[in-house]
Amino acid sequence: MLSSDLRISYGLADEKIFSRMMFEPFGDDFIYMSKLFEWGYIDKKNIVALFGENELLPLSAFCVFPVHVKSLRRGFVDASVMSYVVTRKEFRGNGLSSFLISSFLKSSNNPVFLFPSELSLFDFYSALEFYPCSFSEYKVFESQNQDFLDKVKKIEFSSEVYDKYLLSKADNEVYKDEKLFKAAIKEKEYFGGGLFSDGDSYAFFSQENGKRIVSEPFGYDLLSVAKSLSREGRTYLTLPANPGSGRPLAMVYSANRGEYSDVFIDNFLNFNQYF
Repeated sequence: MLSSDLRISYGLADEKIFSRMMFEPFGDDFIYMSKLFEWGYIDKKNIVALFGENELLPLSAFCVFPVHVKSLRRGFVDASVMSYVVTRKEFRGNGLSSFLISSFLKSSNNPVFLFPSELSLFDFYSALEFYPCSFSEYKVFESQNQDFLDKVKKIEFSSEVYDKYLLSKADNEVYKDEKLFKAAIKEKEYFGGGLFSDGDSYAFFSQENGKRIVSEPFGYDLLSVAKSLSREGRTYLTLPANPGSGRPLAMVYSANRGEYSDVFIDNFLNFNQYF
């Protein structure tokens, strides 16, 4: 299938094309994908697509999120998060996604992070010279009594809360810009959650595949919101971990291997790796 007839496009004219591609392999329906574009999680100009001769639809595609990384050894650097890698069913098994990703990496001067949706994909991306980073562990909170920290409640976005997020994540994090932070809240609300707080601490909450999931805690006590939300059922929380004690959550590609292994990123957490 690989030939000189292939062409790479940076950006798509119609976001619906990408939405249609996502449904068959991942079950992400058109309404959900439309919301991701509406909220600003995906921008059609940030979709990298591979076209074949006489093909009006992409053969393979993925989305790139521009982010700002703080590495403990390097300080702040510009980077990208690669997500939503998809190839049309009739063209799979021909190395198209590998070709597209490799071509993009050759043209990128910045480190590129990704979140394998399943543990088996770590081997696939290792062959493309990605290496594990962002090690994590998860905690399980069993059901609590109804009166346990009952003051936790859903809150709306505000600049004050966003400032607290940035301050809390200042040690080691991929920073959402304000647009992506708002989009994250909207996505969690789509899955029956949102941004919750007990007044001193904050965390994102969602209910996915029957699991109650808390992610990106920030504020005074990283465990308090997860404990509070567990009063209605078992709740899961991810936290940063050392490479020796946790499992890799993400992978990174950089010309200087090993530079960004100290970055912890849970912005685009995928719990399929855990359950």
